[in-house]
Amino acid sequence: MVVTKPGLEHRMHTSAQEPYKYYETCIPDDFPQVHVHWHDEMEIILVHEGHGIVHVNGVSFLFSAGDLLCIQPGHPHAIQRQSDEYMRYSTCIVHPSALLISPTPSCVIPGEEFTALNIRIPISPEQSGWPEIFRCADELMRYSCTNTMPDMLMVRSRLLELAYLLLTNGHVFPPDEQKQSEFLLSASSA
Repeated sequence: MVVTKPGLEHRMHTSAQEPYKYYETCIPDDFPQVHVHWHDEMEIILVHEGHGIVHVNGVSFLFSAGDLLCIQPGHPHAIQRQSDEYMRYSTCIVHPSALLISPTPSCVIPGEEFTALNIRIPISPEQSGWPEIFRCADELMRYSCTNTMPDMLMVRSRLLELAYLLLTNGHVFPPDEQKQSEFLLSASSA
């Protein structure tokens, strides 16, 4: 018997040929809220205006302008604004193939490992490494507006840089201790 999670988003955002998609969203102008859904892509959100609540895997987190939200593939999530406040944010949805760094086992963070890590939600301006993380996320959003070859390379480089910044500033942690041991071992042997 195949068990599926409800809320699979049927809209295809990305493909291996077009590995990322950029969206600028305003709530309530575009829609009143983002209902619970999930997809096989990673979603990176940079909040520009307003305050809201993001629900990820059944856990609610408050966020505000300046925060970065990273939603891992397959995680059910929803976004709603607080009260009647206007909210604006940029989103880059990333196909799993864009997260693959190397097909070789010697790679520190292959795509499957990166998407298995837990990323703190939200990452806020008062947290470690914020200026560099914000600059990187902002550039990621800027380059993801087009699918030209130079911009695709810049998006990929910013994804790698963002992974590095999140890891080195303590915003990423493995889902369990066994994975943590494997992750630290692979990172130290690289």
